[in-house]
Amino acid sequence: SKTDLTYRSPYPSLNSVIFIEFHNIHGMQILFQTKSHPNLNVPLSYIADNYSLFLIPKPDLSNHIISFIVSDGEWLFIGCPQFMEHLRYERNALVWNIVLGFYLGRYEGWML
Repeated sequence: SKTDLTYRSPYPSLNSVIFIEFHNIHGMQILFQTKSHPNLNVPLSYIADNYSLFLIPKPDLSNHIISFIVSDGEWLFIGCPQFMEHLRYERNALVWNIVLGFYLGRYEGWML
Protein backbone atom coordinates (compact mmCIF):
# COMPACT_ATOMS: atom_id res chain seq x y z
CA SER A 1 0.00 0.00 0.00
CA LYS A 2 1.07 3.57 -0.61
CA THR A 3 2.30 5.68 2.26
CA ASP A 4 0.75 9.14 2.46
CA LEU A 5 3.63 11.59 2.84
CA THR A 6 1.42 14.68 2.67
CA TYR A 7 2.27 17.05 5.49
CA ARG A 8 -0.65 18.85 7.10
CA SER A 9 0.40 21.74 9.28
CA PRO A 10 -1.37 22.11 12.62
CA TYR A 11 -1.30 25.89 12.08
CA PRO A 12 -3.73 28.01 10.04
CA SER A 13 -2.75 28.89 6.49
CA LEU A 14 -2.74 32.40 5.06
CA ASN A 15 -5.35 32.33 2.34
CA SER A 16 -5.99 35.93 1.38
CA VAL A 17 -4.83 39.51 1.55
CA ILE A 18 -7.60 42.11 1.32
CA PHE A 19 -7.21 45.87 0.81
CA ILE A 20 -10.15 47.95 2.07
CA GLU A 21 -10.66 51.69 1.85
CA PHE A 22 -13.36 53.99 3.15
CA HIS A 23 -14.68 56.18 0.33
CA ASN A 24 -16.31 59.44 1.40
CA ILE A 25 -19.36 58.87 -0.85
CA HIS A 26 -19.61 55.09 -1.34
CA GLY A 27 -18.52 53.98 2.13
CA MET A 28 -16.39 50.89 2.69
CA GLN A 29 -14.98 49.38 -0.49
CA ILE A 30 -12.97 46.20 -0.97
CA LEU A 31 -10.51 47.34 -3.62
CA PHE A 32 -8.25 44.30 -3.89
CA GLN A 33 -8.19 40.69 -2.81
CA THR A 34 -5.79 37.89 -3.55
CA LYS A 35 -6.17 34.29 -2.45
CA SER A 36 -3.64 31.50 -2.33
CA HIS A 37 -5.99 28.57 -2.87
CA PRO A 38 -8.68 28.69 -5.58
CA ASN A 39 -11.06 26.35 -3.74
CA LEU A 40 -11.16 28.33 -0.49
CA ASN A 41 -13.41 31.31 -0.99
CA VAL A 42 -13.28 34.04 1.63
CA PRO A 43 -16.88 35.00 2.46
CA LEU A 44 -16.29 38.68 1.59
CA SER A 45 -19.90 39.83 1.18
CA TYR A 46 -20.81 38.23 4.53
CA ILE A 47 -17.80 39.85 6.20
CA ALA A 48 -18.44 43.28 4.67
CA ASP A 49 -22.10 43.21 5.76
CA ASN A 50 -21.61 41.87 9.28
CA TYR A 51 -18.10 42.89 10.36
CA SER A 52 -17.60 46.33 8.81
CA LEU A 53 -16.93 47.84 12.25
CA PHE A 54 -13.81 45.65 12.48
CA LEU A 55 -12.66 46.35 8.92
CA ILE A 56 -13.00 50.15 9.01
CA PRO A 57 -13.42 51.04 12.71
CA LYS A 58 -13.63 54.42 14.41
CA PRO A 59 -10.41 56.52 14.46
CA ASP A 60 -9.79 55.54 18.11
CA LEU A 61 -8.89 52.01 16.97
CA SER A 62 -6.55 53.02 14.16
CA ASN A 63 -2.99 51.69 14.39
CA HIS A 64 -4.21 48.81 16.58
CA ILE A 65 -4.25 45.17 15.53
CA ILE A 66 -7.81 43.89 15.27
CA SER A 67 -8.71 40.23 14.83
CA PHE A 68 -12.01 38.41 14.52
CA ILE A 69 -13.29 34.94 13.63
CA VAL A 70 -16.21 34.22 11.27
CA SER A 71 -18.12 31.31 9.70
CA ASP A 72 -18.27 28.97 12.68
CA GLY A 73 -14.60 29.42 13.45
CA GLU A 74 -13.33 28.53 9.96
CA TRP A 75 -11.81 31.95 9.18
CA LEU A 76 -9.54 34.25 11.18
CA PHE A 77 -9.02 37.82 9.99
CA ILE A 78 -6.30 40.13 11.26
CA GLY A 79 -5.91 43.77 10.25
CA CYS A 80 -4.42 47.05 11.37
CA PRO A 81 -6.65 49.91 10.19
CA GLN A 82 -5.03 53.23 9.34
CA PHE A 83 -6.54 56.70 9.72
CA MET A 84 -4.38 59.39 8.12
CA GLU A 85 -5.49 62.99 8.54
CA HIS A 86 -4.49 65.61 5.99
CA LEU A 87 -6.20 68.49 4.20
CA ARG A 88 -5.55 66.98 0.75
CA TYR A 89 -7.95 64.06 1.38
CA GLU A 90 -11.72 64.17 1.05
CA ARG A 91 -13.18 64.75 4.52
CA ASN A 92 -9.58 65.49 5.52
CA ALA A 93 -8.76 61.82 6.15
CA LEU A 94 -7.67 58.68 4.32
CA VAL A 95 -8.98 55.53 6.01
CA TRP A 96 -7.79 52.09 4.87
CA ASN A 97 -6.94 48.61 6.11
CA ILE A 98 -5.00 45.61 4.88
CA VAL A 99 -6.56 42.43 6.26
CA LEU A 100 -4.97 38.99 6.31
CA GLY A 101 -7.42 36.08 6.01
CA PHE A 102 -6.38 32.76 7.55
CA TYR A 103 -8.27 29.57 6.83
CA LEU A 104 -8.54 27.61 10.06
CA GLY A 105 -10.60 24.77 8.65
CA ARG A 106 -11.80 22.23 11.16
CA TYR A 107 -8.60 21.67 13.12
CA GLU A 108 -9.15 19.43 16.10
CA GLY A 109 -7.96 21.02 19.28
CA TRP A 110 -7.41 24.42 17.71
CA MET A 111 -7.94 27.14 20.29
CA LEU A 112 -7.60 30.90 20.08
